[in-house]
Amino acid sequence: MLWAILVAALGVRLAYLYQAVDTPLFEVLLLDSEFYDRRARALVAGDWLGDRPFFMNPFYSYFLAAIYALCGAEYGWVGLVQAGLGTGSCYLIYALGRKLWSAKIGLLAAGMAAVYQPYVFYDGALLTAAPITFLNLAALYCLVRAQGAVRWLLAAGLLLGLSATARPMVLLFVAVVAGWFVAQEGRRGWRQWGAVVAGCGLVVGAVACRNYLVGGEWLLTTSSAGMNFYVGNHPEANGIYAQVDFLTSAEPDLEREVFIREAEACTGRELTPAQASRFWLAAGLRFAVENPRAYLALQGRKLYMFWNGVEAQNNLSLYLARDFVPLLRWCVLGWGLVAPLAVAGWVTCRRAGLLDLYLASYLAACLLFFTSSEYRLPVVPVILFYAAGWIANAAAWATGGAYRRLMGSCLLVALVALPINYRDAGAERLTRKRVDYYNFGTLYQRRGDWAAAENMFRKALHIDPSFAPAASGLAAVLQEDGDSGIQRGLELFGAGEYEAAVAAFSLARPSPGLYNNLGLCYYRLGQWSEATAHFHKALALDADYARAHFNLGLVYVKQSDDQAAATAFARALELDPNHTQAHYRRGEVLLRLGRPRAAAAHWAFLRTRHPDDVRLQAKIDSMIQATP
Repeated sequence: MLWAILVAALGVRLAYLYQAVDTPLFEVLLLDSEFYDRRARALVAGDWLGDRPFFMNPFYSYFLAAIYALCGAEYGWVGLVQAGLGTGSCYLIYALGRKLWSAKIGLLAAGMAAVYQPYVFYDGALLTAAPITFLNLAALYCLVRAQGAVRWLLAAGLLLGLSATARPMVLLFVAVVAGWFVAQEGRRGWRQWGAVVAGCGLVVGAVACRNYLVGGEWLLTTSSAGMNFYVGNHPEANGIYAQVDFLTSAEPDLEREVFIREAEACTGRELTPAQASRFWLAAGLRFAVENPRAYLALQGRKLYMFWNGVEAQNNLSLYLARDFVPLLRWCVLGWGLVAPLAVAGWVTCRRAGLLDLYLASYLAACLLFFTSSEYRLPVVPVILFYAAGWIANAAAWATGGAYRRLMGSCLLVALVALPINYRDAGAERLTRKRVDYYNFGTLYQRRGDWAAAENMFRKALHIDPSFAPAASGLAAVLQEDGDSGIQRGLELFGAGEYEAAVAAFSLARPSPGLYNNLGLCYYRLGQWSEATAHFHKALALDADYARAHFNLGLVYVKQSDDQAAATAFARALELDPNHTQAHYRRGEVLLRLGRPRAAAAHWAFLRTRHPDDVRLQAKIDSMIQATP
């Protein structure tokens, strides 16, 4: 049974890589992934020490560098290694479950981990989540296995130290686990905890010494702790990662420079990275002390986002990935399903104090800073254990005839599921993907891949037609200096030289916008069949291109096909409900089709939207009066 689960876990992760490798998820790297990749390539080239204190956590860059040096600098190799780590995490979940509860609990939890949607996604992303999960699980297993043996305790400390260099949140667990040792072993517990701290200190101390060597300042892991604290604790903080108002981009290098520069502007003196970090830490603490009500409300928001079923991204979006990788849509098991089972399981099952402390430590760290899908991912195994415990108990109650107890526990699951799966406006916004498509559009634009950039910007605008950054990005792409065909074609079209515009557009690269422009040229030339063909070409590349649907409707009007025109205009309005011309034109054809009541809805929209447009009102009245 265990081998079947592990084979399934590896197979699912390999299938994810197969579907994702030729998509934007692997074609371009976003924010932290791009930084880690760039730094890893520098490491492979020989720059192993660097010349400044770490701003980003160092572990993952070295992890990538090791893979690049051994296998080559291809993202596919990273995915394969992390697929192996993810499978290894499933085994460690089984081993922990068997050790703390039973083999049945271990198998159930490992089976859920094999197909848990965020695990499958993050195991295929160039981010720190997969190694952190594996390192933490290995450390927890060492702690459970140790029984006072120093070698196991040191191993646990070394693993936790490595995890801390990937994300320092685990250091809070290292600190508070002393209580667990003392509760288990009394005074001997302090010595056992000291062995863990010694192992962790070897790794973290090496990083601190390296920071001092290159920067002259003692920094435990990075110089970004104060900045991250401020991001999670300031007047506009919302519980998740959100850019502060003076930051134009979340790119790590820019983030570092802007935070230091802003701190220097506030203090009026030049600051070192450590001094800037302390400045932002003090600013965040000052907000908490001076605004206790707002701070408590913010803590409530963080708690809500930690337990909510939405996967809040601060890098790559799971919801965007589902658009490109069909497999993710089949892996339906997520936080919203297992967390309610886990809460009920925690109430009814035998508890594991070490794992409870581990979960509480990560929750506390998220409350100190901010919540994200990546930040809570390391505690998912605890959730899976208690969910597995509830499933096992529910099966036992059902077969044993304890139906009243089963119904009561099911009711508890349902009650807990309501708040966990409820999405307020802020949580729902995280699933909409408009910013994610915009970010990818920007990356493609930087690479000079205008067609891909245009496609990404259009997808962002399809989600939110009023999203100004995407509209600006699309306009910039369409008029990119490097595409002289588009630029010249637009100039000729504006001058009414449609045949010359066709010739100019024909020199440009194929894209939905190009075919739409060619269709408009043929429309102005009265060549309806050519215009129709090019609008269809635009829609074949982007079925959600509202402007092409509208222009196709104009051609159908010219061909006296009012029914087809009404359908095309309706589709344009479905994609862009505020398209004024589509409302006007569809109302016009609906009147000719003898459907005045349907047309009236469009007239009402236009009258409300343009109450001072006397000419438009007169046109509408004239059409209504001319209708028999």
